[in-house]
Amino acid sequence: LVRYERVAVLLPEGHALAGAAEVPLAALAGETLYAGAGNDGTAEWTDYARALFAGRGIGLAPPFPKIDGEA
Repeated sequence: LVRYERVAVLLPEGHALAGAAEVPLAALAGETLYAGAGNDGTAEWTDYARALFAGRGIGLAPPFPKIDGEA
């Protein structure tokens, strides 16, 4: 798996890693992260995240429900 783009993680204020300039993948073990699952427009990103998280103890969050008015 080779990518040249930086990846960001958004964490809630007060999270132990929220102030870190960099977050190693190992530090995210036990977390569940949203990576666009269920969104046809982000299928490539979701596949990338699934491969990146595999075997690292990082969960992939389920899709968000559709919002009223969304096409």
